[in-house]
Amino acid sequence: MDLLKTLKAQHALLEEKCLALTARLEENDCAGARALLAELHAEFMAHIRLESEALFPPLLAGAEAQKATAQLSLARSFETGVGIICDALGRAAARPADDQEVDAFAQDWATLLHALRSRFAAEEASLFPMYARFARR
Repeated sequence: MDLLKTLKAQHALLEEKCLALTARLEENDCAGARALLAELHAEFMAHIRLESEALFPPLLAGAEAQKATAQLSLARSFETGVGIICDALGRAAARPADDQEVDAFAQDWATLLHALRSRFAAEEASLFPMYARFARR
């Protein structure tokens, strides 16, 4: 499968996991939500590894070779910016919680969900077209 199709498919699967986690929180199922968050964190980290190994190196090299400084800067910001989401997911997944913390967890999750969805949309709208332009041969 083509790299961009694979990454888009991963986005769709991650979005499904996000929806399931949101549903668990709406049902006040903190334990179920925490289990899904641990899965989501692991799957997101695998997604980021694929981007780090297969997407960014040829994209950055291609943009640099073509002296596309604006696109190179944007691609680098995507590459470094994902660490913020990874850290936030990791902290949320590692945070001890009990059923009394469902409201706080739900508020934190709403922020993370927005960040994830924004990231996926921005990748598909900006990063993936840059990859197609600068990295595909």
